[in-house]
Amino acid sequence: MDQHFQVRIRSVFSYAVRLVDMYTRGAPFRSSLSVRLANHPQVPVCKGDGWYIFSDLPDGIYTLNISSREYMDRSVTFSVITGSTSYSERIIYLHPSPAYPFRAGDSLVRGRACVEDGSPAGSAYVQAVISYERDAPVKLAEDAAKEATELIVASKKGQVDLADAFLLETPTCKGTIIRFASPPKGRVYPLTEPLSFAYPRGTVLLPLLETNCDDRGEFVVALPLFLEKTHACMKIEVWREEAAGFAELSIQASTTQSIGIIQMNRPK
Repeated sequence: MDQHFQVRIRSVFSYAVRLVDMYTRGAPFRSSLSVRLANHPQVPVCKGDGWYIFSDLPDGIYTLNISSREYMDRSVTFSVITGSTSYSERIIYLHPSPAYPFRAGDSLVRGRACVEDGSPAGSAYVQAVISYERDAPVKLAEDAAKEATELIVASKKGQVDLADAFLLETPTCKGTIIRFASPPKGRVYPLTEPLSFAYPRGTVLLPLLETNCDDRGEFVVALPLFLEKTHACMKIEVWREEAAGFAELSIQASTTQSIGIIQMNRPK
């Protein structure tokens, strides 16, 4: 008589991370995407919609390396402790690389950064701030006090995405970079950090876009879709260690603009 046995294999959840395309705000392209631990052979299970699941990892500290032709590389560290897992990096936003398959008509700014000797500024940090000639889409709806932990925001673009970063700045107030910590309740947005300065009602939230240069020093800044019909300017700052470079341009919707080479110099 044949005997049949039923075997149940039980896995213990260790860590879950969701990868999000910073431009589309959806799941990333998977054609060349690699999601691997630097110090462990386990390959995560992809559950769709950008989720990657690790199970049965021994207790310890791990480095997760994310690489792709379409996105800038990312590395994050997390810890696994039996019965308790750190979720500090549960959502990771991937910034498009210069090789990202943008569509015809997307609004892009491309450039290249070099250091003083003319060599590429690989991995240099790129920050682009957008200012408006008129019709700013996001403003403070009420005064914001110093040390405030939430903002009341009026937005023509609908709900502000938690992936968005903004710069608060007025002629009399120093610039402050803000990020939102959790979904809003109505128009009230909790902040990741308290404000360092007070800002009056009507202060514009200037979109702040971030990326890095690739090994060739090349970078691409993709304008958010809600800026397509906005009259605006962009100020780009590139820096690595003590060297920095700057560029400014007027935004032209539905085009690819090139700002050429940004020369980075060290302060004298």
